[in-house]
Amino acid sequence: TGRLPIHVYMLRNRDPECIRLLLQGMIQGRIHRVGLDNWKREFRIMLQSMTDTYERDFATRDRLDIICAELQQYIHRANLLELAVWKASCLL
Repeated sequence: TGRLPIHVYMLRNRDPECIRLLLQGMIQGRIHRVGLDNWKREFRIMLQSMTDTYERDFATRDRLDIICAELQQYIHRANLLELAVWKASCLL
């Protein structure tokens, strides 16, 4: 269908714990495989794809918007953590 796994899951399920586990697996596994810089670039592309996707079902669109907002906060925290690590390494 061309949809991301999280999008397909949201069409059929509503369990927030499963969504959290799916996102955790998608995020952590991907960072380890491609590296942080590539992950951030791909993450922004994925987030834009989820944001731009037209969804006829308003409930699904609302859930996707909630996930997108959470993901944006997640990438912001990842950037802050990266800056803190960089700053700490400069002080050594």
